Amino acid sequence: MSKMQQNERSVGTLSSDVASLQTVDAAASNDYVRTDFLARIAHDLRGPAGVSLGALEEMELSLDASAQSAVAPFLGMARRSVNRILRIAEMLHRSSELAAGRVVWDKRPTELSELVSQAVASVEPRQGVHLRLLGEPAACVLDIDAGWFGCALGELVVTAVEHARREVTVELKVSDGRVWIVVAYDGRGGPLQHVARFSPPSDRSGLGLGMPLVWDVVNAHGGTMDIYGAEGSNEEVAHELQDRNLAMRRVVLGLPLPRLEVQ
Repeated sequence: MSKMQQNERSVGTLSSDVASLQTVDAAASNDYVRTDFLARIAHDLRGPAGVSLGALEEMELSLDASAQSAVAPFLGMARRSVNRILRIAEMLHRSSELAAGRVVWDKRPTELSELVSQAVASVEPRQGVHLRLLGEPAACVLDIDAGWFGCALGELVVTAVEHARREVTVELKVSDGRVWIVVAYDGRGGPLQHVARFSPPSDRSGLGLGMPLVWDVVNAHGGTMDIYGAEGSNEEVAHELQDRNLAMRRVVLGLPLPRLEVQ
């Protein structure tokens, strides 16, 4: 092999090594953004948002009844905005934990109906949207991580409320050897669909982290997530609400019954 050929081979090897290092650096940077960087952003959002929420609560308590009535709509808007920031911080933190593989599922016997009721009660719908819990939730105890599962349920309900026109319903029932949680809403279907974590949101709104988190949590508990559209497919589900016949989009979470006690 001539000297020139040796030099060309060395240059080629060096270029390959540089490209490999750049790939490794890009992957490391990507991992950092998806884990520790997101966690730091979440931490920096929580602090001021928590203080703001506390200030709003103190302001509301300091007002007399007539003043509270006069400013209630504005306090409500401010409270919902701050809670949204806190929700974003929560999504960023939990998504970073999932991406880093740091989650240790703390599954304990938990009354699932209480988590469902809390998820509904914790959401403050915007004006014109009605959120209802259908019937009395079936009482059942299931081995789940209450913190993670409660967060996933809350995210699912909040997302449905944000994209509903007028109505959101939540139902918990036990049938066919499984526990079913059905969240239905009369809005567009884009946000509530299966997507990979860190994929751009289909409707160009929000962070696109909510539904991947819901799926990760349900999957970790051996469950399923099915999504039914409302526009002309074989999976169309019509749901009659009060005196109106509205086509409802549904997200159906199914959990297996092993180690489940039904009262």
